Amino acid sequence: MFTKIDNVLIKYDFNDGISVTVKGPEPFYLVELREFRGTDEHSVVLESHHIAGSKPRFRTKFILPIKFHFDFEIVVYRYNYEFGLERIYNHRLNLRDRLVKFKLDTKNEMECLLWVETIKRFCKKYGCTPWVESEFEHINHSFVSHLNIPTDKIYKTFKIGRFPKSSNDWRTLDPRHENELWFGWYKTFWSYEHPRDYTKLNPQELVDDILGFS
Repeated sequence: MFTKIDNVLIKYDFNDGISVTVKGPEPFYLVELREFRGTDEHSVVLESHHIAGSKPRFRTKFILPIKFHFDFEIVVYRYNYEFGLERIYNHRLNLRDRLVKFKLDTKNEMECLLWVETIKRFCKKYGCTPWVESEFEHINHSFVSHLNIPTDKIYKTFKIGRFPKSSNDWRTLDPRHENELWFGWYKTFWSYEHPRDYTKLNPQELVDDILGFS
């Protein structure tokens, strides 16, 4: 997905975590990822980085590889030398009338069918069109056929399964399940696909966690 504000090109992608690139005449831009928690009308900052506009010494892309569902927005600022940071764009996750892909990583058909029921509930709640990819073709074909759909039409991708620790960085604690700290150093089973330790969850709890029902 992309948009153009004045002479600034902003591209964003939510299919492998969250990524944002910004191209424009200014030396750098600031990108924020913000989360709406519960029923709060105001979001809180989760992560922010300077992104290169015309100066390559800055990082060229904002990336935060969180892949489970949560309510977020991306915000882009440019630096106005007279007035400071100026917000030029924001986009809040909105799944309505969007094509959403669900990749189901299981060889157990009963488990797959259970996850499919939660996917149907998710799509009813958010008004999105599901594309399901699993080991079972008859399940896949019970949803919209993906054969004639360009992949660039996919707005968001969710992977549902049991995914091991995928990061060695220090961002190892999520506040929704582990107390009031945003991040920490001590969580043993950390995966950007899961909001908490998935190893003790049953199949229903697993899919509920990833799709934001828990």
